[in-house]
Amino acid sequence: DLHSFPTRRSSDLHIAARSLSHGIYVQDQIKWNKWSLLLGLRKEFFTDKYNFEKVSEEDVRQESLIPRVGLVYSLTRNINLYATWVEGFMPQATASMTNPNAGGPFSPLVSRMYEAGAKGDFLRGRLSASVAVYQLEQNNVLVNANNPSNPDSLMQRGQDRGRGVEFDVNGRVTDELFISANYAYSKTIIAKSTIKEQEGRLKENAPLHQGGVWIKYQVGEGSLKGIGIGAGSNFVSKRRTFSEILELPGYMVMDAALYYKFEKVQLSVNLNNIFDKTHWVGGYDFNRLYPGAPRNFLATISIWRSEERRVGKECRS
Repeated sequence: DLHSFPTRRSSDLHIAARSLSHGIYVQDQIKWNKWSLLLGLRKEFFTDKYNFEKVSEEDVRQESLIPRVGLVYSLTRNINLYATWVEGFMPQATASMTNPNAGGPFSPLVSRMYEAGAKGDFLRGRLSASVAVYQLEQNNVLVNANNPSNPDSLMQRGQDRGRGVEFDVNGRVTDELFISANYAYSKTIIAKSTIKEQEGRLKENAPLHQGGVWIKYQVGEGSLKGIGIGAGSNFVSKRRTFSEILELPGYMVMDAALYYKFEKVQLSVNLNNIFDKTHWVGGYDFNRLYPGAPRNFLATISIWRSEERRVGKECRS
C-alpha cells in the first residue's frame, strides 16, 4: 500500500532504510519441430523498511505478477528468428518515497518490452550476428520537477517509450582477428505526461544514434607469437537535457590496447580516450553535467591458474 508511507519532517531525511525483495517463478520451454516456445511467470515481493532497526520501524509491502513469453523459429541450421514479450515491475527508491520534500508517495515503475529479430552463427560458429527491432515502455517514470524553490521536488511522467533497431557482430574472422561491433538507432520520447507540452519530445539523455567497434589482432605463430594489438571507438549522438536551452553534443572516443600473452600469463596496456576528447556522458542542467573520463591508461597482469580461474593485478592512471 503506497499510502502507508507516513508523512515525514525535513529533519527525518537521513533516517536509515532498507529494501528487500524476493520472488518465485515457474518457466517451461516447449519444442515442436522448428519451433520453441518459452513461457514464464514470476511473483515478486518487495518490502521497504523505514526507521530500520528502530522501535518505530515501519514496513511498506508491494508485490507483482510478471509474465514472460518468447518464441523462436529455426529458419536454417545457423539462423534463428525470435520474438519476445516481457513485463517489469520496480518500486521507487525508498529515499524518494519517504523524503517529505519529494512530494510522494509515488507509484512503482512498470515496464513492458516487445522485441523481434534474427540471430545467426557464421564461419563455422566463430562469428555471430544479430539484428533486432524493439519497443520499450516505462510507465510512472520519476523525474525532477525542476522546481527552483524545492530542488528535491519530484514528479511522475505517464510514459517514456522507445522504439528502435540494433545490430551486433561478434567473433573471430580468422584465428588471429577478432571483431566486435554494434549500432543502435533508438527514438525514445515522452509519450505521456502531466505536462502536455512535453508529450512527443525526445527523452532526456537518450541519443538517436550510438554504437562502437573493437578490433583485435593477435599473432598466433612465429617469433612475434603472443603479441596482440587492439583498437576501436564508440560514439553517441547529441542528447536533450531537462533544460530547454542545453543540448549535449555528440562525441566519438578512440581507444587502443597492446597485449602480450605467454604460457598462462597475459600483460596488457589499454589506452582510453587516445585524443583526450572532452565529452559529456550525461546531464540534467547547467549545474548537473557529467563529463567523460579524460585520456587514461590501464595496465593489467593476468595469470591463469587453470582453465576456470585466473588472478590479476591492475594499475590505473
